[in-house]
Amino acid sequence: MDCSRTSWQSLIEALEQIGDAPALLDLNGAEVSGRDLLHFRLMWREALRRAGITERHRIATCLPNSLPTAAALLSLMDAVSLLPLNPDAAVERLIDDIRRAEADAVLLGATYRDAFRQRFERAGIKVILWDPSSDGVVLAGQ
Repeated sequence: MDCSRTSWQSLIEALEQIGDAPALLDLNGAEVSGRDLLHFRLMWREALRRAGITERHRIATCLPNSLPTAAALLSLMDAVSLLPLNPDAAVERLIDDIRRAEADAVLLGATYRDAFRQRFERAGIKVILWDPSSDGVVLAGQ
């Protein structure tokens, strides 16, 4: 076994081999190809760079269970330290989890903006909004 390779490098090679074939599928038949997932990874990296977020940051995520979320988490896994949170948990618990993890910010899906944004910001937590329905990766709230 080659221990000098990271699991992400292996995943990138697999996605390159997959090409236009589906890499992710949901129960409704929607799909993301290997090529699209690699492109999505580059878009995420650029959006994070513009927001001043580097691999040294810890980012909590409060995102819906969906194909775009799965693609986003895969795209982010080597860009930052991730703390995926359960958006069905009580907001007080989410705030406590974010604080205990010493997360630098929370990536909040548009679905949860109204429910959580003000509470997180009042708790002193930086909120970065993500709307997966927009073209590309558009982060707001930096």
